[in-house]
Amino acid sequence: MEMVGRTSESKIAQKESMKDTIYNKTALKNGIRVITERISHVRSVSLGVFVTSGARDESKEENGISHMIEHMVFKGTEKRTAKDIAMSLESVGGHLDAFTSKEETCFFARVLDEHVPLAVDVISDIATRSLFADKDLEKEKKVVLEEIKGVEDSPDDLVHDILGAALFDGHPLGQTVLGPPGNCKRWTSEKLKSFWREHYLTPSVIVAAAGSVEHSDLVKLAGRAYEFPKGEPGSKTGPLPKTPPRSRIRRKKITQAHLTLGCRTFPFTDPRRFALLIFSTILGGGMSSRLFQTVREREGLAYAVFSYTDFFQDTGMFGIYLGVDPQKVLEALRLVLREVGTFPKEGISEQDLENAKQQIKGNMMLGLESTSNRMMRLARMEMTIGKYVTLDETLSEIDGVTCEEVLAVAREFIDPRHLSLAAVGPLREGKIELVELL
Repeated sequence: MEMVGRTSESKIAQKESMKDTIYNKTALKNGIRVITERISHVRSVSLGVFVTSGARDESKEENGISHMIEHMVFKGTEKRTAKDIAMSLESVGGHLDAFTSKEETCFFARVLDEHVPLAVDVISDIATRSLFADKDLEKEKKVVLEEIKGVEDSPDDLVHDILGAALFDGHPLGQTVLGPPGNCKRWTSEKLKSFWREHYLTPSVIVAAAGSVEHSDLVKLAGRAYEFPKGEPGSKTGPLPKTPPRSRIRRKKITQAHLTLGCRTFPFTDPRRFALLIFSTILGGGMSSRLFQTVREREGLAYAVFSYTDFFQDTGMFGIYLGVDPQKVLEALRLVLREVGTFPKEGISEQDLENAKQQIKGNMMLGLESTSNRMMRLARMEMTIGKYVTLDETLSEIDGVTCEEVLAVAREFIDPRHLSLAAVGPLREGKIELVELL
């Protein structure tokens, strides 16, 4: 059994606004971190094993391999067939799944509290003892290739990948999670195993659980179950390139044009992230937002229009999406750029600020009624800032944002002259110069 050592953070249970919610953290001696949030009024547990390795850890030739590994762990282990894995938790009313992102790979389950030992065992089995058999890999390549085709046939998804490639040109953050078809076709079982051995190392592993879970019990189970290779993870991919504003157009014979405008911002650890979230909410967060009211309600140019943010370890991004008639692209872009450009000049009222804060806090608290979302929040905080932040502390940070802080973020980062554009649809090849539309 793996010996464990308690961290100083686990000596004091931290209580959130809900009195029956308690947080604990323990670091196993092999470097794996176990974090839990006990919620006594539920019977379920959401359990995830997070590996801090994703698409940004891949070379150009490796792009997509993390996602393929995520698929292949379900195809068979030393003691379970693919059907055994599928039946393992479903047979007790549970759920087993996985996902890959730019910066992590996660294997997770949701079960009744009495089945936590089984969930720990199943996730350990697929994450540490998968066979990566050649015959299974050849079949799964076909599945992943269909998944890639699915994105190509979903322009409202594809356009976000194109924007990412424009903002992080030449950097692995600009790569897609699925990778190109050519890479997928080249994977071998040994290549997958080699990447797994290099990146799935104990210091990169976080075990997170939320719900009706006993921390000490999970620590014992994790200490026995999770046998990832030991070693120090390599440094993340190099410095971010300087990327001037650009436009990238993918011509497709479809009936609608899908557009995204965006720019790079700052990482998750930056204290200004809540000011950016408030800016995004006022500009394009819901039916009451400025973009929705102008672009859809007043002008009728788009069915869907919204803004969004994303944060990484060392950078972030802000984006605006809309789908429009191909003949109305320039008109719609002018309208969006005008709204973005006038935001810092017109300012925001205290009522706008308060409404946006309430919207963000409400969405956050409603989302955290799910044990799965609480588990994801635990892991995200550990991966990005290395500590737990209570919900009350987060809400207090949101409440503390001022109008001037929101406007300062808008002025510094969301300049319409510095936005990049991605477009998919029946458009002419070439460029759309946004500065000419101002």
